[in-house]
Amino acid sequence: MNKMKKSDTAFPAGYGKFPYIMIKIGFARYVQLPIHRIQKVDHSDLKGVFISDPNETDAVILKQHNLDALMQVREQHFDKYQIYFPMCLVQGPDEAVYVDEDGKITESNSIPSGGVLITGEEDIISMSGKHYIG
Repeated sequence: MNKMKKSDTAFPAGYGKFPYIMIKIGFARYVQLPIHRIQKVDHSDLKGVFISDPNETDAVILKQHNLDALMQVREQHFDKYQIYFPMCLVQGPDEAVYVDEDGKITESNSIPSGGVLITGEEDIISMSGKHYIG
C-alpha cells in the first residue's frame, strides 16, 4: 500500500464525487469506486465503474443504473473472494443504498465516513475524514 498523500483532501482524479460505490474491507478500511458516466476509452486515466449513459437525465433511470453497478460489483467481488463484503452506493452526503449478504437493499441517510479510505489500487486517499469532496 502506498504512503498517505500530503493532504487528506487530495482526492485522485474522479474520486470523492457522487455517486460512488463504497466497499468495507475491514474494521475501518474502505475502498471507493467512483461511478463515471463516460466512455472508458475516452478517459483511460480514470479508475472506477463506467456507465455509458452520458446523456441520460431521468433520475429514476440514473439511480437504477447506479444500483445495477453496485450489484455487479458485489457479484464480481464474491466471484473473486467467495465472501460478500459490506458495500453501498453513495449518491449524496446523506443518501446511501446498502446491500447485505443476502442481496437485500436498504436505503439510508447515513453514509460511511472516517477510517482509512483507499482507491481500488490500494492507494490511501484519506484517514479519518469525509469520503467525498465538499
